[in-house]
Order: sequence, then C-alpha cells, then structure tokens
Amino acid sequence: MKKHKIVLLLFLSVWLLTSCDGNKIYESNVEIPKGSWDIEHVAQFKFAIEDTKIPYNLKVNVRNTEFYMSQNLWVFIKTTSPSSKVQYDTLNCLLANDKGEWLGEGMGDIWDLSVPYKQSIGFPEKGQYTVEIKHGMRMQKVPMIMEIGLRVEKAEIEEKD
Repeated sequence: MKKHKIVLLLFLSVWLLTSCDGNKIYESNVEIPKGSWDIEHVAQFKFAIEDTKIPYNLKVNVRNTEFYMSQNLWVFIKTTSPSSKVQYDTLNCLLANDKGEWLGEGMGDIWDLSVPYKQSIGFPEKGQYTVEIKHGMRMQKVPMIMEIGLRVEKAEIEEKD
C-alpha cells in the first residue's frame, strides 16, 4: 500500500511541475560539446508561431559551471522569419553579480540561468521561425559553458482598469 502512495505522489509531483508552465510555447537547450563553446558552433532553434495577436517573451538559457572565467557571456542572435526576413541582435548575458555570486539556480558546480532577451514582442507572421545563437566572446573557444537554449513564452497581459 505504501508503494502505491509513493508512486502516486511522484506522479502528481511530476504532473504539477509540468502543468504549471502554461505560458511556454517552446523551450529547447543544446549541449555544448565537451563544455567548450567553439565560435563555429551555432545553436539552432526552430519554433512555430500560430497567434500573431498576442505578445511573447524570449529568453536565452545558459548552463555554466562555477569555473566559468567571466561575469558575463556575449551572444550573437540571428532570427529568421517564415518569409526569410533576418534580424541580428547582440545580448550580454550577465551570469554573476559584482560580488562574483552566480545568478540563477545552482546544483553543485552547475548553474542554470534564463536571461531575458525580448519582452512583450509581437511576431508579425504565422509559421516557423529560426533562431541561431553563437557566442560573441573574444576567443575561439569559451570553456565551461555546458548548454545554450531558447525559451519562447506567452507574455503576461496586464489588465487595464
């Protein structure tokens, strides 16, 4: 009987954790080979937008070790729309505060951070968008970056009185 309660409790916990993320449209993370991000390695993400009337938030996910050598990580982002229009951006991902304390959530020596990229933006076209991310640091390889990712979510709409 106890075994069934534990299984049921585990099932409910997983269900609650996954169902509470109703705003998520897309999220994917790409593993960086050997934890050393080469400038030639471009992480590519493809997602579909069906509703062009609502605002979205975009976030860049970074997983690094506590041995990463810098407070920040510069990334170059290329977004291609369904009609092949291209937009380029640069994002400074602040991974640690001025005291050297890592931001985000950590377990052991691994830290995960979701960095706001664009807030409450509209996608003008329905269809598949492609986002490509590569590092913009001043070196060929950036060590101690484990994963890079993209999250697209529905933005919270503020109600007007």
